[in-house]
Amino acid sequence: MDGTDGTGWLRQYSQHYGHSPSSAQQLCAFAAHRGGSLTFADARMAMGTPMNSPLPESSRFPWLQDLFALNQHYRTLATMIFARLDMQDLELEQPVDILSARLPLQDIAKLMALAKAVSVEEGFECSICLSAHSPSAPPKFVELPCGHIFHRSCYRELVHYSCCNLMLNCRCPLCRLDLWEALNHAQPRNS
Repeated sequence: MDGTDGTGWLRQYSQHYGHSPSSAQQLCAFAAHRGGSLTFADARMAMGTPMNSPLPESSRFPWLQDLFALNQHYRTLATMIFARLDMQDLELEQPVDILSARLPLQDIAKLMALAKAVSVEEGFECSICLSAHSPSAPPKFVELPCGHIFHRSCYRELVHYSCCNLMLNCRCPLCRLDLWEALNHAQPRNS
């Protein structure tokens, strides 16, 4: 039957499309689409390309190159996702080496000196610990440059926590004022 070998399929392809196929893959696909089968070796021989010659660039599988590019994209995406998950695991499960992350004591002292001592009325509630001021055991209160007032001990804990846990952006818990910026723009006041 005409079309069962490589030359027959090549002839049918040329009659159908009016030109020769540009690659052996096209000829194989044409044969498969018509319900036949053609090996890649037979298609190359029918097109006059010996099997021992290298494949020309135009006859390589273009969809395979797309597949490799897509595979590379997904591998990059997966690497980014796993790197982020590793960072989250590090943040949640592994203890931080506080000694290497700690700021010098002078910097902590500067942040402490930024807050000035103030007196408050009875019933005033610290926004950090939510404890009300009691005249029986008056704690010391401090006011930040933004005007927010806290227990001195609560502010100290905030500064130590921020400085010792790699959060070098110590901020007011209410208005988010960056205390480092406030320290750089104002003269520190002693409490």
